[in-house]
Parts: sequence; C-alpha cells; structure tokens
Amino acid sequence: MQDRDIAIVVAGGQSRRMKPLGDKLLLPRGPGDVPILLHVVQRALQVADDVYVAYANEMLRRTLHDLGLTNARWIRDRLPTAGPLQAIAGVLREIGQTSFSTFFLIAGDLPGITHDVLRRLKKELLQLDKDVDGVVVVRAGRIQPLLACYRPSAIRAIDEAYLAGETRLMAAIQRMNIQPMEWAPDEALSWVVRPVHTPDDYQEWLVWRDGFETS
Repeated sequence: MQDRDIAIVVAGGQSRRMKPLGDKLLLPRGPGDVPILLHVVQRALQVADDVYVAYANEMLRRTLHDLGLTNARWIRDRLPTAGPLQAIAGVLREIGQTSFSTFFLIAGDLPGITHDVLRRLKKELLQLDKDVDGVVVVRAGRIQPLLACYRPSAIRAIDEAYLAGETRLMAAIQRMNIQPMEWAPDEALSWVVRPVHTPDDYQEWLVWRDGFETS
C-alpha cells in the first residue's frame, strides 16, 4: 500500500434550504473572500495527494475553475437527490483500484474548516489499531461522517450499503468500526467543524467570522 492520501469532497447537494441565497457552496466566506466550496477544497489539497469533488451543478465546477482551481478532479454525481452515500460510492468506483493508505470524506459546506482538523483526524487514525476503519468528528454529541478520515477497509462497508440500496451514509458507518473524535466542546470554536444549511446558519457564520476568525 502506498503512503498516499486522497480526499473526497461532497458537493452535490441541492441547497433547497438556502433560498433565497442560492447555492450555499458558492456563497463567499465573507466580504471579498472565496466561495465556501473553494475554501474546503483548498484545505483538502493541503492534506491529500489527490482531491476528488463529487458535484452535480456544472456552474459550480466552472466557477471554481475560473477562480483558479485546476488541481482537483471533478466527478459528476448523476443522482444528486439520492444522497451522499451514492455520490461517494460512485467516486470510489470511478477511482477504481487506485492505491491509497487513507481517504478523507469532507462536506463541501464547511466554511470554517482548517487543515489542522484534517491532519488531526489522520494522526489519530494512524495511532489506532488496524481494525479501526475511521476516525469521525463529533460535534454537539453527533458524529459527522462527512468530516472524517478512513482506512481503505471502510470502502467495503460503503459498497455494501450502496448495493443494499441505502441512501444514508450512516447506513455505511453502522457497518464500520469507527473512533469518534470530539471537537470544539467550546461553542466559540464550533464553526471550525460546523456546516452551513440555512440562511440563518450563514448569517451566524458571518458574525462568527467577523468576531473570531478575523480577530
């Protein structure tokens, strides 16, 4: 097995809950800043040798390409309404037999994500026994399977859930041996691992960014 890491950024959501703001992945992280998805992919590129973006919206890909993102690999999610499990399984099948030692799964709607979180996930995973399939961030008492680092052994569980017709990523997680990684019990740091789902979330993020990230 090569000492090589990949990352899959899941960016195929429909952003239905974001009306009237539009596609949340294209919203700027702040005034004059890059789109949220571009920030996420840039952080992934800091820790992975190859980054694959599972996307549905062609305008999303073109916009990020025009902003200079040319070193990620884009894989079209043909069934964006089927959920992230289907998108992830599709990427893994398209990648095929590419060898890697770990892979990250990262949601595309994490405006505050840092490379430190991703590096810590990998570090903790490598310190655990080989029978542990992945380390997954826990926020507010709930595991976040789209902010995690997995061993290739996790692919079997993903494939089994996919073939069983499941749509929830948790259906694959329940087939794995995972280690939770607590993050940000202090609410002041929660946006480092917190996704944006609604316009209210986005406004909360902007307030946090102005008061914390830029301080």
